[in-house]
Amino acid sequence: RLPCRSRWRRVPATRVSLLRPNGLHLLARATLAQLAEEITLSDFADGLVRQALGICHARKARLLLNAEPSLALELGADGVHLTSARLLALRERPLNSNHLVGASCHNWHELKHACTMNLDFAVVSPVRETASHPGAKALGFTGLRELTERADLPVYALGGMAETDLYSVFEHGAQGIAAIRGLWFSS
Repeated sequence: RLPCRSRWRRVPATRVSLLRPNGLHLLARATLAQLAEEITLSDFADGLVRQALGICHARKARLLLNAEPSLALELGADGVHLTSARLLALRERPLNSNHLVGASCHNWHELKHACTMNLDFAVVSPVRETASHPGAKALGFTGLRELTERADLPVYALGGMAETDLYSVFEHGAQGIAAIRGLWFSS
């Protein structure tokens, strides 16, 4: 079962102490979390992922990685979140149904591909303008509804979302919200 809130932890690749006690506490409160920065094989990434997995699993939460699916498996993650480019490069679901597979989608072409591959969920963005993607055309709630009505998988809304947007995204057909800032710091 998927939650209505998904917290994404954006991890700067150059920081050595990435998950400080406060960050660990917030990560531990999530039921579905993603290390949103691209994870590549390194001792650094291995330690970070193992630390995050330990916290998530102790709280019965699942952790997804933005990584090559084979690397996510190797590191012991609960699944993978595909960028739209990685999604479109695939012709079939990259992991079996024991692992969650989600994808970032920005239009119907990408979302349709995610549906065709029988992914577990999609994250549609940006619903609103965001600081992390300046200049990107926001879908708005009308655009969100147009996509959720056509999709046959759960869709999360991302981009300027906060806890107060839950009712609106439910009304527009979404499973819930995903956020980098809006949920992470509101706890």
